Amino acid sequence: MSGSGKAAPLSLNVRGTYLAFDLLTTGITRVIDFRTCPSIGHDLSQTDPDVVCNNLSEPLGLVVFAQPRKVNATSSDQYLCRLLLSTAVLNFPPPILTKWGLEEDDNALIQTGSKLQKLVNYLDGYSSSEQEDLVLIIDSYDTWFQLGPEVLIRRYFAVIQAADQTLEERVAPHIAKRHDLRHTVVFQSNKLCSPPDPRRVACWSVPMSTIQKDAFAFGPFDDNDLEHAMSDPIHARPRWLDSALVIGPVKDVKDIFSTVLVRGSNISASDQEIMGDMFGEQEYSRGLFAPAMLHPPLQDSQIPDFTEGQKTEYHMLVDYESALYQNVGSSKEFIEWLWFDGDKGQSREPHRAPLEDFHGYELPVDIADSSAPFSTAHLSRRSSYKDTEFSGYGKILTTHNTATDLPMKITWRDLPLATNLITKQVIPVISLGAEQGLRNEYWGKMWFFPFAKQLLRASKVSGEPIFKEPVNGRLWWNFDKPQSASEEEIARSTGNGPGGAWSDHGEWLDWERLCRAHEAKVFL
Repeated sequence: MSGSGKAAPLSLNVRGTYLAFDLLTTGITRVIDFRTCPSIGHDLSQTDPDVVCNNLSEPLGLVVFAQPRKVNATSSDQYLCRLLLSTAVLNFPPPILTKWGLEEDDNALIQTGSKLQKLVNYLDGYSSSEQEDLVLIIDSYDTWFQLGPEVLIRRYFAVIQAADQTLEERVAPHIAKRHDLRHTVVFQSNKLCSPPDPRRVACWSVPMSTIQKDAFAFGPFDDNDLEHAMSDPIHARPRWLDSALVIGPVKDVKDIFSTVLVRGSNISASDQEIMGDMFGEQEYSRGLFAPAMLHPPLQDSQIPDFTEGQKTEYHMLVDYESALYQNVGSSKEFIEWLWFDGDKGQSREPHRAPLEDFHGYELPVDIADSSAPFSTAHLSRRSSYKDTEFSGYGKILTTHNTATDLPMKITWRDLPLATNLITKQVIPVISLGAEQGLRNEYWGKMWFFPFAKQLLRASKVSGEPIFKEPVNGRLWWNFDKPQSASEEEIARSTGNGPGGAWSDHGEWLDWERLCRAHEAKVFL
């Protein structure tokens, strides 16, 4: 969200946000990194950043870890390039790709352990003053951004604040404070418990979805019956932890992944299975303080047997309502691209009803107040504009045109946005999950797709802050680089070319090198 000041104040006070991407399916691990500096009430457009921030000698922003695929350890593909395009056009900082040029291990469990160890080692590099910074980890083959970092950051704070309030209502505030029961790490939700075994603590002991069942959101289906819900995920509410996406503070995410590494060294299990068990154990342990929270186990269910002093509280939470990210698996029937302009309200698909037929769907304030869709072109192209007409999505838009013929004047109300029809959330991050057959269809529906080539060419790496005013008491920046990057490589990265990425050893990898060969499959 931009510095409009319209959002309600949020209680959590963190120093910054890191986002980490971990693509287990493809062997790619990515980390996106946002940081802030401790300053309040300063407008950077009028103040020297070195005066208001103690740590601006190092530009900070997005980091992406990547483990290359076996086929060609130094090459990219169209799926990585689609993610890079979505980060570039939405003013995310350039990624950093780790293990660039190194081969994977043939043993999947060894490879997973190596990948997680690399992530933990990276997080170990942050100083004690940076432990409250956030990390987003994405373990998904096809993941794209639809909304910018302003919306994602705001919603993270809102989700954990709401969850903390609910927890205190259930166990009492003094118990939550005494035992440090709270939420900081938010995972993607799933309609399936994986691996699917209703006897697992990961499956039976976790909370029910916050989506109200009495509204018959997914039909008159009793998903309170565990075995029933697991047998028909399409009509069940999302309830279970999915490690494909997770966001949280450095120290808490590192704690979770370090624990996964230790457990994984003793058993043959995936990181998804281990994290699911950790969440189930956490919720079972919390339920001991409030027995009404506990769900009845099935016969022969796994009942945790904790040893004295065993750590069970990891501050884990699931994003049930897709406020941060949408898992398309078992949910494609409930996702639609909508316009939120009341005069032109219509669906992306001709056979769908116009928006006025969907009661209560309104463009969220955090999106309306965020940077305009084509703001990245404004950042890089400030020369002669002229009025023009642009034909897109079957309607004519009066626009502001740059040298790249982009419709500069249009707003989020003029564009189709992927929306969860049940929760009415406009989705910041889309993860296809098991629905890989929808790759090209969904990619072609992204709001920026008709303008992708022009918008990418008009975008550039920006050292400007994400917000002009402090958000949650901090200033946020959108640029980062490896510590080993030379001045020459930094200069290359800040040129006028389109978005690219960093290697972890400080080499700037421009779009030409990473993605030119894949443009036919990116721009279709």
